[in-house]
Amino acid sequence: MRDEMLVADCMTRNVRTLGADTSVAEALEVLSEARIHRLPVIDETGALLGIVSDMDLRLAEAAGRLADPVRAVMTKRVVTISEFCPVEEAAAVMRERQVGGLPVMRGDRLIGIITDGDIFDALTQLLGGGQTGLRVTLTLPEGHLGLPELLTEIASRGGRTVSVGTIAREQDCLVVLKVAGLSREQLIRATADLGLEIADLTAEE
Repeated sequence: MRDEMLVADCMTRNVRTLGADTSVAEALEVLSEARIHRLPVIDETGALLGIVSDMDLRLAEAAGRLADPVRAVMTKRVVTISEFCPVEEAAAVMRERQVGGLPVMRGDRLIGIITDGDIFDALTQLLGGGQTGLRVTLTLPEGHLGLPELLTEIASRGGRTVSVGTIAREQDCLVVLKVAGLSREQLIRATADLGLEIADLTAEE
C-alpha cells in the first residue's frame, strides 16, 4: 500500500488545449468559459508545443494583438512533470519555477495538468479537511517512535485515523493526527496508556 500521494492521484485529466494557430481572442474566450488560468498548446499530433497563461494573453490583448496566434505569445520551454512524481515534488517545482501549473507527461504524450489548486485540494484531503473529529498534536522521539503503536491503539478502541502529518525536527518529531470515532477522554486515555503526552487537542466540526 502506498503512503504517498502522486501527481496521478490529483491531476486534472480532461485537459483543455489549444492549437498553435488559435488566436489570442479565441484563447481568452476558452479561459473565461472554462474558468482556468493556463492552457497547453499542442500540434495536430497532440505533441506539446508550449503553454499559454491568462497573463500572456492579457498582455497580448493590451498590446492590440488579439488576432495573433497563441504560438506568438506562448511559453515554448515548458516545465513538465511525470504522473509518478510525488505531489510535494510537483509543489516544489512550481515554487522554484514560479508557475501555477505543470503539464503532466507520459513519454511525449500530454495526459493531464496539475495546478496549485489541485495541490491545495490534495493537501486538504490529506489533512482531513471537511471531516469532523479531534485534531491532536504530539511530540514523539526522533524516528516516529510510538506512532505505529498509537495508530493501533486508536483502532483498537474503535477510532479511525482520518489523517496523519509529521514534521521532522532536529531531535524529535511533531505529529498531528485527525481522529474520528473517539471522545476526547478516550483519545487522552489512549495516548496516556502509551506514555505519550498531548501538546494540543482540538475538536473540529
